[in-house]
Amino acid sequence: MPRGNPQLRAQAELALRERRGRNFTQFVNDVRPDYEWHPHNRQLVDILERTEQGEITRLMIFMPPRHGKSEEVSRLFSAYYLYKNPGKHVGICSYSAEIALGLSRSSRDNYSRAGGTVDHRERATGNWRTLEGGGAWAAGVGGSITGRGFDLGIIDDPLKNAAEAYSSAIREKQKEWWRSTFFTRREPGAAIILIQTRWHHDDLAGWLLDRERESPQRWHIVSFEAVKTDSPVVVPETCTLEPDPRAPGEPLCPARFDLDALETSRRQSGSAVWSALYQQRPTAEEGGIWMRGWFKPFDLFNLANLRVKIFDTGYDWDLAYTNDDRNSASAYVKAARDAEGNIYVLDFDFRWLEFPQLIRWMAAQGGPHYVEQKASGKSAVQTLKEHHIAAYEVAVAGVDWLSRAKLASPIAENGRVFVAAHLIDRLLNDPRQGLALFPNASHTDLNDAFVQSLNRLFKRTDAMRSMTDVRFAPGILSGLSGY
Repeated sequence: MPRGNPQLRAQAELALRERRGRNFTQFVNDVRPDYEWHPHNRQLVDILERTEQGEITRLMIFMPPRHGKSEEVSRLFSAYYLYKNPGKHVGICSYSAEIALGLSRSSRDNYSRAGGTVDHRERATGNWRTLEGGGAWAAGVGGSITGRGFDLGIIDDPLKNAAEAYSSAIREKQKEWWRSTFFTRREPGAAIILIQTRWHHDDLAGWLLDRERESPQRWHIVSFEAVKTDSPVVVPETCTLEPDPRAPGEPLCPARFDLDALETSRRQSGSAVWSALYQQRPTAEEGGIWMRGWFKPFDLFNLANLRVKIFDTGYDWDLAYTNDDRNSASAYVKAARDAEGNIYVLDFDFRWLEFPQLIRWMAAQGGPHYVEQKASGKSAVQTLKEHHIAAYEVAVAGVDWLSRAKLASPIAENGRVFVAAHLIDRLLNDPRQGLALFPNASHTDLNDAFVQSLNRLFKRTDAMRSMTDVRFAPGILSGLSGY
């Protein structure tokens, strides 16, 4: 190949590509000789080939994890697209800029392995160029892409996890980013590929499909379940659905994940995660997070005869400083765990109290107390500690109260939660705070305390068993007379 003059080198590269006449399959075999071809990957190759040729300009891909969608699309197809069209531009976006940069780096390496030359004047991982003036750039979803355009735009996993998907604020931010940033950077005739897990009905994919009624984009949709069901995917009339040739009950890639492996994943993940992450069927947000049948009653007053030894008993709190029952209450759940990781709800309550009365109420319970790590909790923890009562701030997982509940629900679904028999009806059915009514109950304080309790106890290790019931010396409550 000629050296020196970039224009001559570019012309020589184009001539070489014409002689090779590669299709996408040949391209992958050349740059990744060890690539494992499974039936669903070969089906996706044909779809991507049609995308490069301009037949498909809007493509959504929904597949279970570890089945090769990012490898085939973001790392390999992006490189192939530029190999065939070295004067065009590819934009690669993901939930974080770091992930997008990694995808772009892999794309650049695959382009080079195929014989393409990257302009040495711009070899940055996130923004690399071909000799013909095209190239790739990377950005995080929600971030700025000012000054960049694309002929092929790839959004690979706009949501990091279920916690983000259940946050309405994050979903709305992503919609605005699509409207005002990403979609405005497309060139005429540009193709867009969206790859994501269908965590939520109103995620980016769901929102775009809902907009088909007013502004059709005519998406071609690839929705492959981990285990094929006999319930067809419903898509808007303006869209097309890729056929799934499997019979109901067949796994998508038995060579990697057979039915036994997938059944293990289903049991471990819980129904909501299985439905969304593996089956690409988002579950409804309204109601049904806590199912009555998940909670097992036990006789609290006969616990010793049940031969159950419990550890890590504590009070998990969601605090609010008000005596107005129209606002949030302060709620606690007293719970413990056994050596097998089962969780036992021993007591709970909720009240509307201002700070002095709340502190006395907390102190009267004994302890130790675990309080969510926020401003209202910090002052309570500090006050209790001043009076030598064990109290700790607890960091919580998830973006908001709804995401935290959904993330914790598999613990209960898997039969790990036992509730004192005399408490179970009120815990589930209280008209203001009942878990069975969540998230449509008028208050969510008891739910928040319950979720915190599940997370705290489920993550405890045997090495932490020393954190058992704390006994307080007589008269310690007298020191709280000022409250």
